[in-house]
Amino acid sequence: MLLRLERDGPATVSALSRAEGVHPQSMGATVAALEAAGLVSGKPDSGDGRQTILSLTDGCQQWMSDGRAVRQDWLTRNIQTKLSPDEQGGTGRQLGIAQALRRRLNAPGDGRAKSRKGTPMAVTTLDSKTALIVSALIARR
Repeated sequence: MLLRLERDGPATVSALSRAEGVHPQSMGATVAALEAAGLVSGKPDSGDGRQTILSLTDGCQQWMSDGRAVRQDWLTRNIQTKLSPDEQGGTGRQLGIAQALRRRLNAPGDGRAKSRKGTPMAVTTLDSKTALIVSALIARR
């Protein structure tokens, strides 16, 4: 859910539950825990006072950014120190395959995973890993 808020921006509990394929009550419990942890905050919807618009807190955004930087540094360091130049070149070819797969999996109505409710799910794990590899390869050059 945090990745969805980061990628798609502020949303209501109803919109998040639909996007994640869970019941609103379940999403409400998740949101309550994340609010208590200081990771998300809500403000009234100006168009519909019954709704609350949820967004990531500044602290959560920084935490997510810091975590990515640590993972990127780890991956870059390991690519540079543990892989031969030929293997590093192979990483670039694999990246191309991963990017092509990501594009195809995220194409509307084409092979996307479905939630229990039948709604398409974004391939966020592959997106995050692909972005991490791209960052590491760019940093290496």
